[in-house]
Amino acid sequence: KRAAVPRFVQQKLYLFLEHCFGHWPLDASFRAVLEMWLSYLQPWRYAPDKQAPGSDSQPRCVSEKWAPFVQENLLMYTKLFVGFLNRALRTDLVSPKHALMVFRVAKVFAQPNLAEMIQKGEQLFLEPELVIPHRQHRLFTAPTFTGSFLSPWPPAVTDASFKVKSHVYSLEGQDCKYTPMFGPEARTLVLRLAQLITQAKHTAKSISDQCAESPAGHSFLSWLGFSSMDTNGSYTANDLDEMGQDSVRKTDEYLEKALEYLRQIFRFAGQMAALCSRDDFLGSFCRYHLTEPGLASRHLLSPVGRRQVAGHT
Repeated sequence: KRAAVPRFVQQKLYLFLEHCFGHWPLDASFRAVLEMWLSYLQPWRYAPDKQAPGSDSQPRCVSEKWAPFVQENLLMYTKLFVGFLNRALRTDLVSPKHALMVFRVAKVFAQPNLAEMIQKGEQLFLEPELVIPHRQHRLFTAPTFTGSFLSPWPPAVTDASFKVKSHVYSLEGQDCKYTPMFGPEARTLVLRLAQLITQAKHTAKSISDQCAESPAGHSFLSWLGFSSMDTNGSYTANDLDEMGQDSVRKTDEYLEKALEYLRQIFRFAGQMAALCSRDDFLGSFCRYHLTEPGLASRHLLSPVGRRQVAGHT
């Protein structure tokens, strides 16, 4: 019974969250759903023997003892993360409330050792399995000619792998198409989100600069061409009323930190270096937004100019 109740709760919560991720309006009210999800993902925060919290610069490492929880809740981490990516790509990240949600998710998943535990869970699920009756525990299998009922599970199918597969199949069915969180499809979504973040950062800075230059008392809403009743765009009157220069700076901070957390989670250093070495617009864009300030200066020269400079060296 102790095992049945958590599985029942897990299933109901997973289905509820999955539905919300796909159907909840693209506004700030999604924060309530988001925090419910993030709270479930971090039971170590509420454990009685939890360690002293780390500083913002050095968050504490997630203990390896939580690996079974991560593995047996794999879809809560991976599929819902991909669902959040698809949702975030459709939101206006210039809004500080939307930027905050992206920051919150990236910060949670960037906790030291968590990404490694999620990857391990995916490896356990994706490793080959023998033909075994569905949900049949090893203690109930027939003995082999050379073993007993208590013979160990074949090495290719460990107990941990069995539990992960059981979790996924019970929620998605045996015919489910699993998209790995660290696979190429999800990484492409993350790169798209990184590009969207850099664009939003640039837009927020432009808004901040224009606001600083506008006459005193000039309405922030009217500068953007919105009336307080405008409902066509992602900006709402409430969002913009709260978005003075301080809020725009907060947006920039949230997005900058979110981008750094995504780099940590997915280890994009190599891919970013490859992108930044290109001589086309994409390379210039990435150098300006995604790398060190020193590298950004390369965008001042065209490809022809760089070849001319190289020819004189």
